[in-house]
Amino acid sequence: MRKILFILTMIIHQMCFAYDGDDLDRAQKKAQNFINMMENKAEIPYTVISKDFNTSLRVKIDETSYKILQKEIRDNMGVLNEYRFYAYQRYDKNDRLIYIGNFSKSNWIMITLFFDKKQKMTDFVITPLDKKTIDELSK
Repeated sequence: MRKILFILTMIIHQMCFAYDGDDLDRAQKKAQNFINMMENKAEIPYTVISKDFNTSLRVKIDETSYKILQKEIRDNMGVLNEYRFYAYQRYDKNDRLIYIGNFSKSNWIMITLFFDKKQKMTDFVITPLDKKTIDELSK
C-alpha cells in the first residue's frame, strides 16, 4: 500500500512540474520579443510586440507610446547588454517572469514581466538595482 501511495505521489508531483515547465516555456517565448526590443538587435514592429499584450496593455501602450518607450529606454538606459533569467513566479491570477540584466548606460536592472493565465502580457516593470540588492539576489 505504501509503495502504491509513493508511486501515485511521484506521478502527481511530476505532472505538476511538467505543467509549470510548459507554461514557463510559453511565457519565455512571448517575453523574448520584449527583451529583443531592449537589446536593439533589430527594430521590432509594434504589431509583433502587441500580439502578446492583453487588451488593457494594448490600450495603455499603443503604437505611438511604444515608440516613445523604445526611445526613452535607449536614451536613459542604453541598450540591454546582457540578461539572465532569474525567477518564474506563479500566482492565482497572473504569472511573473523576472530577468536580471544590465544596460550600456546603467548598472544592473530587474525586468519583471506579468502574464495572465491566457499567456498574454498584462504589465511590465523595469527596476534599477543597487549593489546591496544585487548582493542579496546573488545568495
